Parts: sequence; C-alpha cells; structure tokens
Amino acid sequence: MNFIKEHAILALALILGSIFWLYVISIFLDEPLRPEVKEAMEWNLPSSAYEENGYLILLGMNEPAGVDALTAGKIILENELQRYQAYKLNQDMAPSKPYSSTDSLFSMKDSLCDYQKQINCVAFYLAQNHATRQQLLKKNQFLLERYRSIRNSRQFVETIPPYPEALIPSYTNLTSAAKLEHVLVISDISRRRFAAAMDRLAENAAFAHRLLKEGDSLIAHMIALHMVKNDALILSALMQKYPQLVQYTAQISQIVAPISTREYSEEKAFKREQRNILNLIGHTRTEIIENWKRKGQGYLNGLLKLFYSENATLNLAYDLYNLKVKVASADGSQLDLEVANADRESENLYGTPIISHMIYVRNTGGKLLLQISEPSYLDYVIRHHDTEGFLRLVALQYKLLAQKIGLTHVPRFLELAGREYVNPYTLEPMKWNADKRELSFEGRQADKNNPGKKVRYCAYLP
Repeated sequence: MNFIKEHAILALALILGSIFWLYVISIFLDEPLRPEVKEAMEWNLPSSAYEENGYLILLGMNEPAGVDALTAGKIILENELQRYQAYKLNQDMAPSKPYSSTDSLFSMKDSLCDYQKQINCVAFYLAQNHATRQQLLKKNQFLLERYRSIRNSRQFVETIPPYPEALIPSYTNLTSAAKLEHVLVISDISRRRFAAAMDRLAENAAFAHRLLKEGDSLIAHMIALHMVKNDALILSALMQKYPQLVQYTAQISQIVAPISTREYSEEKAFKREQRNILNLIGHTRTEIIENWKRKGQGYLNGLLKLFYSENATLNLAYDLYNLKVKVASADGSQLDLEVANADRESENLYGTPIISHMIYVRNTGGKLLLQISEPSYLDYVIRHHDTEGFLRLVALQYKLLAQKIGLTHVPRFLELAGREYVNPYTLEPMKWNADKRELSFEGRQADKNNPGKKVRYCAYLP
C-alpha cells in the first residue's frame, strides 16, 4: 500500500514538475510573427514615384539656381534608396545628400508676418508700403517658382524609406512660400484686384488641402494643417475688413473646405509611423546581435532571449499602433470615447504586471521598450480637429456675412446653422460675443500658430 502511495506521490510530483517547466519554457519561447505584422513592415517604392511627383521637386528644392529641382530630387531619391538598402544590411551608408545645398532659399524673414505673434497678418501687410512688399517678393522669386512647380505637379507621393536616418525634405520651404503667396494676395487687395486675390488664395488653399490628402507622413500632415489654417486666417481677416469679398463663393468654399472626412484623416500617417517603429524594433535587435558577434559575445543573445522576445514585441507594437490609428480616424465628438477605449485596450494588451508596470511574466524587456518609446500622438489628432473647428468658424463667418444676418439675430442663427458649423468636440453651436462681434470656440490644444498660444479660436464680423 505504501509502495502504491509513494509511486502516486512521485507521479504527481513529476506531472506538476513537468507542468512547471513547460510553463517556464513557454515564458522564454518567442511567439510566431503574425502575417499581418510582417506585411505591415514591408515597404516598396510607390510605382508612380517618378511620375510628375511634386515630392521629388521638394527633395531638390534647396538646390542652387541652375540645377533642375526635379532632376535633383530623383538623384536624391536614388541615393536614399541605396542608403536604405545599406541600412537593412548593416553596412556603412553614403552621405544623405548627393550634392551640397544652399543654406536657405528664403530671404527677408523679418518682412514676412509672424503668424505665431501677429493677431492679424492682413493688417500687418497692409501697413507695409508697396515697395517693401515688392522687394520681399523679388528676393524670394526663386522660392516661389519652385513652390508653384510643386503645386502644379500632377501628384504628391512621399518616398521616405522606413529607417531613422532617412532624409526629410525642407517642408518649411513650403510654408514660407505659401506665406509669400499671402503677400501677393494682399498686394492685389491693396490695388482693389479682389477677384485676382481670391483666386490666388483659393489656389494656395487647394494645394494645402491636397497635401493633407496625398501626403502620408506625420510631418507632411502637420505642415499641411499649418498651411490650411494660415489660409483660413487670411480669409477671415480679409472678410472682416472687406465684407464685399463674400461674393467669391467658389473661392471661399475651397479655402474653408472641411477636413473631417476620412480621406483627410491622420490614418495614413499613423500607419506609416507604425511601419517605421516596427522596422526600427526589428533592425535594432539585428544590429545589436551583429555587434555582439563581431566582438565574440554571441552568447549574450541567449541571455537577451530570457527577457526579450522580438516577435512578441513586434506583434504587440502592431496592436498598440492599431489603437492609435483608430483614435486618429475618430470623429472629434467621439475622440474622448475612443481615447478611453484605446487606453483600456492598451492595458489589456500589455497584460498584468508582477511589479508595477516594470516586470511582466513574459517579454518584460519588449514591453518596457515599448512603454519608453511609445509616444501618445494625441496632440497631433487634437491639432487636426482644432483646425477643422477653425475652418467651421470661418465658414460660419462667411455665411453670416453672405446672408447679411443682423447682429441681434446671430444667436438664433448659430442655433439653427447645422452640424457643419458646430464645435467639433461638443457639437454645440459656436459662441457669440455681441460686444466684440466675435465668433469663437474652445479648442483642445494651445496652438503656437494661435495668437497668445490660446486654445480659443476666434473670427470677427465687421
């Protein structure tokens, strides 16, 4: 009887021991890389990259006079593709630019309105004499010509390979040139050439909206938002001073065209960020292991596997960035709900830690890496919705002027204006201050492009 009892205990101990060791082994075994994650990591040069692509002109925009910017951009792109291949193979990369560029295309910066400090850039330019404006435009004619060649290109397809050292073009050239177009708009206005001024501003806005739609990097999206808002700022100030401009309906409709639909969302930009971080995670581990091998320290790779699982980290990063994509695609009124859902799902994906948010049962190193390196991106989403709110505000300003709504009837008009004119977050009517003749709404972000760095956006009636 004792013999049977002893063997039963031994068998139970063996079973429990096997379960324990299987559990321990499972902790340190990596999981398969999911097919969708592998697909998300892949990057190929867009097939239409070389076809009348304004992005290539932007790549070559800083090249000196006498050099064709499009040709230069193609050479720069080829160089970037070679650098990217060298990066993937852990080889030394060539310099990031095949030829030296000028320091800056932009001259006389002090004569250009500072949109961060000036409350009314229309008043700023009208206060300048005609000779100052003409000198500013003459000094920067080369920049304007290249900007217009980008604007007139058939497409704008970004060709940035997913690696940290990728060359980012000088997007500030776009914003500077777009502001120079505003100087031309004011020059036309000062000479009572209203139709020409409105056509010019609408053309500028059409490109900004197109850049917002076609660009797929986060930096391009932010630059486009900046340009869209600046055009609306100029329009708002112009309508306040020259209410007769409301007759240019088609042009105004282009300038305040809504950016709330999915084609304008940051979804593409966040997916690019997802691909970038996935490739960075995969390459960093490969680079570390190669370095250990060169130093004869390959055994460290075995130690690394005890607390870092590469595939599990990549799968987790993919899922976490999908949550960000979902937040970026949300309507402004649903933003808080989607952020709360994303936070809850993120906690579920990480799992329950053993100690605070530092030690986990599995893949502690990978989870800590993602926690440290994972930006929220929420500010970028808010900036998009704030800009949409300002476009609605200026569109409402136009509607009030076009329909000649009396000041005493404005509150009632705001109540009945419709969903396309409400606060994008609360869906409440825009606010009205009769004493100041001021339309406003409370945004979510202190935008440096908003005078006084306030979150309160305003437009005024004459």
